[in-house]
Amino acid sequence: MSRARSCPGVVSRCHHLCSEAFDEGVVVELRLEHSKTGYSRTLDLAGRTHGSQIDVAEALREYWRLAGMETVTTISAGVKVTRPDFYAVRVSLLGMLVDGEDFLNLIRYMRQSKNPKVQQFSGGAVTDAFSRMRAQGAGSTQKKYINVATGRRNVPHLLAALEELEGRGYQVSLVEGPLLLATTGGSYGKIKTMPLQSTSVFRATKEALTAAWRAANADPNDPDPELDLAGRTEPKWTSHSLRRLADTVARRFREETGTTEDEIDMYFGWHERVLLRAMQVHYATLAIRERMAQARITGMI
Repeated sequence: MSRARSCPGVVSRCHHLCSEAFDEGVVVELRLEHSKTGYSRTLDLAGRTHGSQIDVAEALREYWRLAGMETVTTISAGVKVTRPDFYAVRVSLLGMLVDGEDFLNLIRYMRQSKNPKVQQFSGGAVTDAFSRMRAQGAGSTQKKYINVATGRRNVPHLLAALEELEGRGYQVSLVEGPLLLATTGGSYGKIKTMPLQSTSVFRATKEALTAAWRAANADPNDPDPELDLAGRTEPKWTSHSLRRLADTVARRFREETGTTEDEIDMYFGWHERVLLRAMQVHYATLAIRERMAQARITGMI
């Protein structure tokens, strides 16, 4: 997800899609709102992976709890679906100027609003609004928005913020909030309304991977058989290390999972620009059960 923003994931259960190795059909689905090619798509993961027994579904549930996201459960096409009841009041910044009256009035609203939902996030939202206004380059248009407040869909203060901003003439909407939330940083960082930027977590990810490598190779007589250092004495981690690992495992178990190379390329976002048209058609036509079946691609990790 290095180039995309994710919306709240869902946990789905269907006993007729995946083999027993994939935790009786429990699947975690994430929606990437946009990527470098500018379209949204879904990623479906096994609730528990077969090889390393990674409990993806439980990790997501725990994250929801820690992030304060309450959930709702519905039935869709015979599938039990649990998702966060987590929404954001989003204001479009398109057409505004950083020194324009409409933008500066929006900043004043966030700083001076008596609405507790807006007050709660005003500091971080104002900072992010200026940052988003100055965004340039490829994909910057997609970043021209600010989430003024977040919370459950029908929370009165959230709906009030929506009405207040509409009344002031802003292009505002109530949308699903981001799954991975940014923080203000520091020792006492607070959750913000905007999505986490993946570039900000690579250092921590690299430290975690290095610590895991050391732990797995603590005994020189029993090295990790899954890690090929290609002649190096230490691993060299990059922003795509985990993505490439998952891709390698997916290709290794293609016969067992019945996965094609094209499916793997589309799932991991390789050659996105080349496969753009095919991917748009592919993801636009997938129903929930078909999307869940994609969990087999990474289910052997």
